[in-house]
Parts: sequence; structure tokens; C-alpha cells
Amino acid sequence: DLSVHVTLRSNSHGSDGVINCSATGFYPANIKFTLRQGSEMLKSESPSARSEPDGTFSASSAHFFNWSTRVGDPFFCEVNHDALEEPIRTDPRRGQRDSLF
Repeated sequence: DLSVHVTLRSNSHGSDGVINCSATGFYPANIKFTLRQGSEMLKSESPSARSEPDGTFSASSAHFFNWSTRVGDPFFCEVNHDALEEPIRTDPRRGQRDSLF
């Protein structure tokens, strides 16, 4: 089954951050990620699917940013895949900013 996980992290100074969206357990390999803050689509790296031992695929996409320019609307990730009837939309836990670097 396809599962999606979103993390929102910041560096030890709290100035730089990254939102990362990952998906696992999908087949076939084609998948699309859309990272947003509110209605704004964020530039992110194109995902490349990796083959897993069980025959499914995994992939992730990330957007790096400066917190001072990203105050306001919440972040979320939307994942679209042929096996889904409708896209999965999820967001990181509100207020959760794990240390990254």
C-alpha cells in the first residue's frame, strides 16, 4: 500500500528549513509530488523512484527555504499516482520543527 510521510525541519539556528515529502510502497514507478505553502506551489526537486526489494517503489521530493520568508500559511504535500482514486494530501504535524543540521 502506498504511504506518504511529510517532515518539516530546521537547522540548529532555526533560520533555514526543508519540507520533505516521501512515498513508499507504490507500483508502477511513475509518481507526482506537489509541495505547497497555502496556495503557492513550491519549487522542488523532481522525484526519481527507487526500486525496493518487495517489487514496489519509493521516492521523495524536498523544498529548502528560509523561515523568515515562509511565515504564514501551512505547508502540505500532495501525491498523485495511478493506483490512487484521488491524490493523497498531507501536512507535517503543526508546530513540529525537528533539528536537521
